[in-house]
Amino acid sequence: MAQSSPIMTRTVRRQPLSSRLKGVAGLLLAGGGTTLAPHAAAELDPVLFAQLQERARHHASEPYVPADTTLPEALQTLDYDGHRDIRCPPASFLWADSDRPFRLQFKHRGWLFGDEVKLFTAEPDTARVAPLPFKPGRFTYGPLALEKLDPAALPEGLGYAGLSLHRVGPVDRDGQETYNEIMSFQGGCYFRAVGHGQHWGASVRAVAIDTALAHPEEFPRWAELWAQPPAPGDPTVTLYGLMDGPSVAGAYAMVVTPGTPDRPTLSVDVTSRLYFRKPVEKLGLAPITSMFLFGEATPARHGDYRPEVHDSDGLVLQHADGSLDWRPLRNPPHLAVSRFKMTDPRGFGLVQRDRNFNHYEDLETEMQIRPSVWVTPRHFHQAASADADAAPVAHTGRKPWGDGWVELLEIASDDEGIDNIGAYWVPAHADELGAGSVVDLSYRLDFTREARPENRGGVIPWASTRTVLGDGSADSNAQSLVRTVVLDDADGRPVGRFLIDSAPDTALPSGTIVRADVSIGRGELVKQPTIQYNRFTHSYRLFFDVRAEGQEPVELRATLRGDAGQALSETWLYRWDQP
Repeated sequence: MAQSSPIMTRTVRRQPLSSRLKGVAGLLLAGGGTTLAPHAAAELDPVLFAQLQERARHHASEPYVPADTTLPEALQTLDYDGHRDIRCPPASFLWADSDRPFRLQFKHRGWLFGDEVKLFTAEPDTARVAPLPFKPGRFTYGPLALEKLDPAALPEGLGYAGLSLHRVGPVDRDGQETYNEIMSFQGGCYFRAVGHGQHWGASVRAVAIDTALAHPEEFPRWAELWAQPPAPGDPTVTLYGLMDGPSVAGAYAMVVTPGTPDRPTLSVDVTSRLYFRKPVEKLGLAPITSMFLFGEATPARHGDYRPEVHDSDGLVLQHADGSLDWRPLRNPPHLAVSRFKMTDPRGFGLVQRDRNFNHYEDLETEMQIRPSVWVTPRHFHQAASADADAAPVAHTGRKPWGDGWVELLEIASDDEGIDNIGAYWVPAHADELGAGSVVDLSYRLDFTREARPENRGGVIPWASTRTVLGDGSADSNAQSLVRTVVLDDADGRPVGRFLIDSAPDTALPSGTIVRADVSIGRGELVKQPTIQYNRFTHSYRLFFDVRAEGQEPVELRATLRGDAGQALSETWLYRWDQP
């Protein structure tokens, strides 16, 4: 969604990933970073969270009631510019004129944001939850908005579309406080966040229900959001969310640690309990959504002057043993879903690894500083009923996530304003969940510019993948390294040439033996892979030719290994859709 904030000026109208999946049928199934500095342990108020869990449990015990989308006609007819012309100024923020380190900005309903989100303050000392009623006086209405509506005629019970969280910054030269918008809740059960020096990009959802199946996906929403007032000097702020949908209701506590110049990453510690009204076919946990239009593998698509356009350029998976997989993102010719089986994952995320401005050349959207979103699992427990579940209200211990898979969704797109990438965890035994079942879940979300939050083994990360089409010439001299798809003389089967480069300054000392381990699914290598040392970037280039078998997509894997067979690099994964 488009955002208005002091750190972002964006004209692109972003539509969430879920809006692309209604009615979808017939799908084809199929990192070197540094360790983030630790931060103060995040806490939530167990009494408030217990109240929220009871509200979620009660919601799940009753028939689902859809969101109130009733709006005055004037708000229904607002366009993008008219809705942006309604603003909540700093003087109207919650906790304005206080010494608290955070502020809460109210979001006005209208345009695409018809759902009402009930807002509350939640006091931990008294366990009192008080509503924040709609007041037109919290907003200014500019000329584009006033062409359509009269603020005085808006109903008292209109409610809000969501909220934004701001961190109070240093005073400016006029002695006025400054504000940095760091988090936004608006639409469905989404929220977005940015760390210090970042630009809005990928977003997350509370949960994904039946995503990328032959029947329409469910769209749970934030029914209520509670803001716990921070004390002066608090480094964190806690928000609570009541999520509701046709199949599941949930209580979420989100402890937010904003980014700072010393630790630019923004972290959200999420603790949740889900109550199921009925079984679901697919349960997606810790979902991330992003955008990938084109990158170095398919440069300058759609007549665009920019070399690359994406919020994220790859999926990183970290297994229980610390090994790492890197899957470059694609804008495929058709909707595609890939599953990556894992047991007790250490983490996964949609990563923006390329931080070079010259690879984007966009002064407005600043894609080189879009955040990577990394999920660190902490606790997972499911039970047939709440009565049978002995887990504490606010679990603090770690229980591994067990068996399951990370699912990667890639949707064909020609519009950078549309989120077309999704990644989420699917627990292996979620099909056992039925009416009355509960799931306890906790994890940390990092919105970061780190190449990857954790790389304890120091393995070589992959940086770029190139598969530019050639002309199919049979002349061996014409089949140079820049021509990546030719036709096999024998039977006309397509042959793809793949070139993958490691990150700069990752080559090992001279004399180190480095071998290529390449495996192909639904295809075969034409000849042995070649490794080249790039003396200009002190990195490696691996290239190889693959002959396809049949018409199905070809699955590729590549790893650099040492003389004893040990992994020296991430495992590169790729899906080749034949021309």
